[in-house]
Amino acid sequence: MPRSSTAFAVWTLVVWGGRIRNALDGDEGAGAVVLAATFVVGAVAVLATRGRVAAVVLALAGWTVAVWTVRLVDIAAFSDRGAAFVAVHAVLAVVSVALAAAAARAVTRSARAPQPAAG
Repeated sequence: MPRSSTAFAVWTLVVWGGRIRNALDGDEGAGAVVLAATFVVGAVAVLATRGRVAAVVLALAGWTVAVWTVRLVDIAAFSDRGAAFVAVHAVLAVVSVALAAAAARAVTRSARAPQPAAG
């Protein structure tokens, strides 16, 4: 398994697993839990395929970029949270997107690499 895929999946499990806990503790409703669960399921899928199924890694990477883009704009521009909250989520977003990009690059590079001849 490419290290970047492993790092991305583990980071995703930590971040979004924590989000599930926070959503349940804060009684935020099913939507917050379901959103976080999509990431947990995606990360488990990456680990289960050992990062070798490019479509799984790319799907989770794309979802990560899309959701963090929307969430960060929402948190920074439209929430009444303090600067520390915004800064922490900006760091989570940047690290998540960077790991997603690294994992996506690794699986696409691996998919393009010449395969050894059979036989």
